[in-house]
Amino acid sequence: MSERLTQQQLDAVLLPEYITQEQRAAIVSDGGSLLVSASAGSGKTFVLCTRVVYLLSHREKNIRPDQLLVVTFTRAAAKEMRRRIQSMFDQLLAQFPEDPKLRRQQLLLGRAKITTIDAFCSDLIREHFDRLDLSPDFTIGDGVLLEQLSSQLLDQMFEERYLTQDQDFLALSRYFSPKDDRKLHQAVLRLHQAMRTHPFPLAWLEENLASYAQRRPLEQTAWGKTLLQHACAVVESSLLLYQNGLQYLQSSAATFQALQPFHERVSTLLQTLLAELEQADWDKACLLLRQFAFPRKSGGKKAEGYDAALSAEEEKYFLKPAREQLQHLSKTVFSCSSAEYEQDRLAQLPYLQNLFALVREFYERFDRLKRGRNLLDFP
Repeated sequence: MSERLTQQQLDAVLLPEYITQEQRAAIVSDGGSLLVSASAGSGKTFVLCTRVVYLLSHREKNIRPDQLLVVTFTRAAAKEMRRRIQSMFDQLLAQFPEDPKLRRQQLLLGRAKITTIDAFCSDLIREHFDRLDLSPDFTIGDGVLLEQLSSQLLDQMFEERYLTQDQDFLALSRYFSPKDDRKLHQAVLRLHQAMRTHPFPLAWLEENLASYAQRRPLEQTAWGKTLLQHACAVVESSLLLYQNGLQYLQSSAATFQALQPFHERVSTLLQTLLAELEQADWDKACLLLRQFAFPRKSGGKKAEGYDAALSAEEEKYFLKPAREQLQHLSKTVFSCSSAEYEQDRLAQLPYLQNLFALVREFYERFDRLKRGRNLLDFP
């Protein structure tokens, strides 16, 4: 009679020596929520499938297959995961055919919910349709059909406003483009799609409008903080380009030694700029970026062995891109003062209010349209 599986034997089968310590930790961890981040081809599917089998066959845990939820993005991936998990159980039972837990778990494996996110959400809605005020025979709308319906509805809404000569709408359309309303049409659909990725779309819309309507120092707004962080990232990128440029010169000792002091000077200036930007408000950041100037390489007599061609390549591939990206930042994003921004904000606020009102109405009417056709869709 075959021996029954022990935990030590299970570990030997499911946790072979060739897997990494990180993979092993991801398989056996039971300390709560676990986030695994790994690149393509690093064995994520193997780890997830092995973790499922490990949990179900563990000698001291009492987890049933129907208690698991394993979701992925495509039906093909879900099918492959189920196949792998079934194969692992088959291999275990081939070695330990008399183990009652393995036999029971294999019989129940078909009840494990290994599916796509869309399918899981659809099943969840079908189980609780009454709590959502839905018909039990709803269908998931085809993407092409829903796109046609949304475009037709928005065209209808626009036509209604043209017929009534809605001045707010006409001004909004001209704000996006004086030629036609296509850009406004696209903006409404993009904003509608963005809001639907949030659990409470209308609340998200209102919060964003309220945030823009509130008068605050630019550096304290969400977008001001993001732009200041972006400025620091660009300075760091420029610093890295100069450092890489210096490394590029190592093939010529004379060129490297001649330009090393220049690079050290630029690095010091960029590090100082970065430190000041991290503490700056908006106007101070504008001033810092506008006044910053990159030193130029010395044009004096060069030492014997100096490779001018190599220096020119460094200029082309490293130094020039570093300067240009910082100059672009100063001339575009940080080209206006906080006072000028405040004037722009006040001027744009009525347009934004009208746009959000249009998106809100579209959201509500499209939702009624879908319900009337008994259609649901996923963002």
